[in-house]
Amino acid sequence: MTHHVDNNQAESDVAVSFFDFINAHLIIIKSIVFSIIIGIFLGLGIWFFAGNYVAVLTLNTNTNTNTNTNTNTNTNTNTNTNTNNSRLSLMSLKVLQKSLPNLAAQIVGDSMAPNGQESLYSSLSSEKWWLKNLTANYAFSKADTKDLLTISKDLDLASTTILSLSISVSGSSAGQSIENLKGAIKFFRTGGAFLEVRGLLNDYKNLTIVETAELQKQISLNELELGYVEKRLKQYEELKKRYPSSSDVGTKFMIDGKDGNSKFLPIDAQIIACNTDVNRIKEVLERLRGQLIGIETLKSFNDEAEPLMRKNYDGLALIKQLLGIVSKMQLQLSGVEFSSKQQLTRVNAELLSINEKYETGLSANAPPVIKKVAMVKTIVFSIFLILSILLGWHIVKFISLNMRKIT
Repeated sequence: MTHHVDNNQAESDVAVSFFDFINAHLIIIKSIVFSIIIGIFLGLGIWFFAGNYVAVLTLNTNTNTNTNTNTNTNTNTNTNTNTNNSRLSLMSLKVLQKSLPNLAAQIVGDSMAPNGQESLYSSLSSEKWWLKNLTANYAFSKADTKDLLTISKDLDLASTTILSLSISVSGSSAGQSIENLKGAIKFFRTGGAFLEVRGLLNDYKNLTIVETAELQKQISLNELELGYVEKRLKQYEELKKRYPSSSDVGTKFMIDGKDGNSKFLPIDAQIIACNTDVNRIKEVLERLRGQLIGIETLKSFNDEAEPLMRKNYDGLALIKQLLGIVSKMQLQLSGVEFSSKQQLTRVNAELLSINEKYETGLSANAPPVIKKVAMVKTIVFSIFLILSILLGWHIVKFISLNMRKIT
């Protein structure tokens, strides 16, 4: 009987302790429940009134516009221009995802964002935005690549070939999301073109420095060689005068001064060979000097183009200005400046390639898809926000009480 009473007493004590715990923390529990209710209503309000619409558009990368020009300078002076066609590559996409945020931040910093799109460009200045909202669709998925990799090595390239790009932009309403989408796509086109043009001009700048130094070196070497050959030719002609054709001593044979084995060759043949060397070196010098003029033409173009880069971040508009400079310079050339014409033709082709890539190469076959952010996500986010505020308030209150006790 006593044991039964002890058990009842223990159960009663546990119940009292539990209710004491509830009563002691009732304020906190009520605060949490109240915060959850507020979060639910806040989330519903945001979902109904603030909108949170997302517009998504798929752009096909159906362009073939990569132009590579290789210029090799040597004594033979051969310049070859090769054009390779390809889609937007994975590497170029990654570069854009890292470079476009910096360009957007620069535009915002210079107060050059389009009117009414300042907040959009502030969002575009975040690298995380591009990694989240710009995604690539490939020819093969990773699973397809694993299954088919043993068939052909070309599948490795196909797995990284971008067929299309999906870009998604949010807005407070369906109309606002469409406007933001248009602004983001326009910046992607104009900004991408600007970055490629800037890279192209930097390549031209480096090329003119390297090629100018190399050409001047080749010209100096050939001029030095020409001096020696002309001196040798003069010596041969003096020998021929000393031993006229009526004499059999020196007209038929002489020692070739270049050959350590002292091969005997006719003096007339030596003079002819020397004249041939002189003409060959003069032709090489003419080609090298022509190429130097072409490089100087490229430098003149670059000098006119670089100031425009500081005034206009719209790459497509910039390309039109640069094409105008090319046309003007082409009209100023005479008919014999082949190297300069070749350089300007090259610049024209590469600018048109970039223009086609970003202006007409990114096409959409379907209108954008508009969808509303899920209501549950908005509510969960609102609850989390309210609870975070509540937790912060209790932490501040706890610290404040402890500070009072210490003082």
